[in-house]
Amino acid sequence: MRHINQVGDPLAYWVAEATPMAARHAVVRSWPVSDIKRMWVMTDGALAGVESYGLWSWEALGDACSAIGPQQVIETIHAYEHTDDPDGIKHVRYKASDDKALACISFGPGD
Repeated sequence: MRHINQVGDPLAYWVAEATPMAARHAVVRSWPVSDIKRMWVMTDGALAGVESYGLWSWEALGDACSAIGPQQVIETIHAYEHTDDPDGIKHVRYKASDDKALACISFGPGD
């Protein structure tokens, strides 16, 4: 069973591209900016570099964004998908590659 945009499904995840109503299911949180060191905004294709493929920890992803930039991070994930696991054997996925977008934002002096 697919869990995309399914009301009442505890495993559901919401894709606004498919159903704009999905925005009503967004999880919203807030923190004082003084408590935030770094923030990443990304698509699930970029998220896979941490959560699915284990290429970085969250801390290491932040370090990579600072050291080599988000474009190179995205290119690393893309290269992994197409070179190290082109058939999705190590990390089963429903398509060979997903779209990827990543913004790395640092707060504070010297960041």
